[in-house]
Amino acid sequence: MKKLILPLILLSGRLFAAEVIDQNDSKQIVSVVKDLQIEEMLSTTSEFKKCRDNNQFVASDGKPERDRKIQEAEKCFKEELAKTDNPKKLEELSEALNLQHYGLVQSKNAKDIQNYLSDKMYKSLTGVDRKEQDNKKLVESLKFKNKKHVDQKVFIDMYKTQLGKNALFEISRFCFENLRSEDSTADNFADHWKNYKKESLIQNIGKINDLGNPKFAKDLSDPEDKTKIYQQIFTSIQGSDGKTAMSDADMSDFFMECGKLIVPLCDEFQQSINLAKTESQVDAGKATKGAAACLAKSRIQGYKKALVDTEKVVELFKEMSEKPGDLGNFLLKGKPINQFVAGENGNETIDNLTNYTSTDLIEGGYTKDDQAKQKEEECTTNPELSSCEAFLADAENFDKAKHNVEMEMTLKREVEMARVKKLVNGDKKDLETYLKDNGYMDILKAYENDPGLSATKIAEMIGKNFEAKKRATLEQINNKLGKRQVQSDAKPNEISQSAKEVIKESKEERARMGQVVLFNNIITSHLKLHKADSSGVLQPVGRNVNAWKKEEEALTEKKVNPELFANLKATTEGVQGMGKDSQIQGFAILDEFLGKDGNKP
Repeated sequence: MKKLILPLILLSGRLFAAEVIDQNDSKQIVSVVKDLQIEEMLSTTSEFKKCRDNNQFVASDGKPERDRKIQEAEKCFKEELAKTDNPKKLEELSEALNLQHYGLVQSKNAKDIQNYLSDKMYKSLTGVDRKEQDNKKLVESLKFKNKKHVDQKVFIDMYKTQLGKNALFEISRFCFENLRSEDSTADNFADHWKNYKKESLIQNIGKINDLGNPKFAKDLSDPEDKTKIYQQIFTSIQGSDGKTAMSDADMSDFFMECGKLIVPLCDEFQQSINLAKTESQVDAGKATKGAAACLAKSRIQGYKKALVDTEKVVELFKEMSEKPGDLGNFLLKGKPINQFVAGENGNETIDNLTNYTSTDLIEGGYTKDDQAKQKEEECTTNPELSSCEAFLADAENFDKAKHNVEMEMTLKREVEMARVKKLVNGDKKDLETYLKDNGYMDILKAYENDPGLSATKIAEMIGKNFEAKKRATLEQINNKLGKRQVQSDAKPNEISQSAKEVIKESKEERARMGQVVLFNNIITSHLKLHKADSSGVLQPVGRNVNAWKKEEEALTEKKVNPELFANLKATTEGVQGMGKDSQIQGFAILDEFLGKDGNKP
């Protein structure tokens, strides 16, 4: 269970998906693209192997030939799927093709951050400091009688809580990094949205895009100067004069309205998709309106599905808890063992364990930038050095990786379309469950409004969802990585320039992540919390302010100038945060962001 929980407990690898190369990695830039040489997936889809093998990437292919190969692969996939009559087989194949494999590999910065947070969580749960330098103290703390023991149910509760928070973070990140008004050129959140009024976003969607320009907080190039970084990230949120142009309550309203824009913006992107016209997306062009929204939507849907699956595990644990065998029944020499109980005996609550702060990312004690500085100097003055090959890219390998991603995502699209056709022609309840569990609330709403929708029409709607993710993913890879590609015969000055740009972004990465975490902790603080009463009915118990409280404490501890966040300091006074067993209403709010009618149960 620990192997299952820890990667997602740390904000999830997907949230820290990094678009920059690890400056200490000797591999080429293309190594940060998650290509399709994934043995696990290949073994579970062996019946489609011939479709891939017959349409492999060839560097000399022009676009017409690339288009032909994608079309042939698509045709082959459909033929293979037509032989699959068993709905269970389609379900298994669908689960095997987990689209979360795609995207960009984490950079060293992200891995360092996760290791840091992992160590902090491990110490909170077990009482053991894995960084303890005194070996005797470490050994003593690891003894059975001294170490706190964690019931598996705690991991499940943390996992479920973190999944919901990850989804909320995705929305915050989209709202801060992507959503922009075409009526404003201000390069900070408060000034950019100072004329925002509740419910005005959806009414003016024609003047809104998700292209992320202008970028908020441009000057983050010197992460060694922490004072400057904190000043920059607060200014990027509160405005050019250092004072917020929007109250925290208005910012929270903005979060709700912005979240509801994700589906309609993605719809705009999907409208251009014609499933009858298959073309290779390896050379996908510049960023398109709605592409970022489709990626955000797919990530939220992924968390939604994981939450549903976890609830099934929770039910299993409830059954197990009625039988002997859990940690509560273990004794050591006639006395209860030293057990971790969330929110009791001085232990942190699940909520607090799954909250993190901007200081965790900006000052977390992970790798410094000395090596990056050295690498930058070397590759600027001597770009011909073999160590600078990390900033070169073999165009053939880069395009091959994208071709492989496209092939696998096309297969995933066809699998889901075949699966939903079987569901439409079967028990309608199974179709509704599939749509709900996978977060297709917009499609479910269309089906509820018109129960006569054909299997072909619903399958087409599902297909466009997956095609949109495929195109948006390849577009993102091209825009974030392609612009840095330097051909193997590049001139020294081109290599030097590439090295400077990549290292600059790597140095800024932690600060960018930190400012979105800070923004998320502020903007979600007004979400209402609920707790089940004795009869199981959810009752309101306060606001989601604990993350901001933890943020404020961390900023104070790091001696960050309180004047920087003075306008936000009073937002938690007299407000009850998330206590033991309370929750953000089961994160049902996600369904509304995915297109569910908020007035329906």
